[in-house]
Amino acid sequence: MSLIRKIDLYGQLILGFLTALVLAADVLLSLVGLFLLGVWQVISALLNSFQIANTVNAKKILIYWILAIAAIALMAVFDIDSEVSTVTLFACYGIAVYYWFILRSHYRFLDYRKELATIVRH
Repeated sequence: MSLIRKIDLYGQLILGFLTALVLAADVLLSLVGLFLLGVWQVISALLNSFQIANTVNAKKILIYWILAIAAIALMAVFDIDSEVSTVTLFACYGIAVYYWFILRSHYRFLDYRKELATIVRH
């Protein structure tokens, strides 16, 4: 796996883990962490979606985009103090984990394909 892919994958994992840990201590800081993780994942998804769409994970990335857009729309419509926003924030953690597993699967697929190409050449 390339260095950039490792940074993308494990950086998201570390940021998500730290954000979840901070949730117990400081909700506002956790919201900042969740926002940063969301921005990171949307950029990552924008850069990887076309590649992922051409693999077995095509349906999964489509579901991710539907969930992400729905969460953003709900957050834009409702006040931060409403119950819907609270539920949406917790759902965002689930969406983040879901994307992380899609990305990990995609990177493993790319490594496997590269390994197969190397074996076939020899």
